[in-house]
Amino acid sequence: MRDTVPRWKYVKNQQRTCRVCGTAYRFYGRIDRKYCSVKCYRSEVGQRPAFIQVECRQCGKSFRRTAAAVKRSVNVFCGMACFAAFNVGENHVLFRGDKDPNRGAKWNKLAATIRHRDAYTCRRCGKCEYGLTEKLSVDHVRPWRSFDDKALANNPDNLVSLWRACHSHKTTVVEAAWLRGDVIAWKQWVVSLSLQSAVKFGWQA
Repeated sequence: MRDTVPRWKYVKNQQRTCRVCGTAYRFYGRIDRKYCSVKCYRSEVGQRPAFIQVECRQCGKSFRRTAAAVKRSVNVFCGMACFAAFNVGENHVLFRGDKDPNRGAKWNKLAATIRHRDAYTCRRCGKCEYGLTEKLSVDHVRPWRSFDDKALANNPDNLVSLWRACHSHKTTVVEAAWLRGDVIAWKQWVVSLSLQSAVKFGWQA
């Protein structure tokens, strides 16, 4: 019959024999305890992890960190304050370059043309602008910041009309993945827009 006694049950004044050194000991605690001391536990399970001396990437302070922790991280910090101070601006994983609200000459007129071309309908979800209280956003399919030639960035084939929620999803999810190197997620986004110009711009999945 299966043992129904829970392993987490606590007992009082129970005597056991250490499985490492053979010492008899009494304890108050878990019923699955097998060692008389931490020393015996570590001698069988494993030693404490090795510590190495490292320097904080932000302030240069020297401190100890396990070799495994250093191996997992590109940069090491002595605390959360230094971590937060370092990961701003260009060092932040989601840094998208300097913000430029100006999208070139006659942007407002170009955006109006794109909305008219798309029949005032979101290219992703099909929501119509006439049922909304705001204009549709006009988005650069391939991000504006990735172009050296801003005239090419504003090519109508690179612009689509998006509802605010779809535009937000593209900026916070799709572009964030793209900045981390996830090209597949970005190409899937392009496919969802059903663009005829995908081959021209090299967006085909």
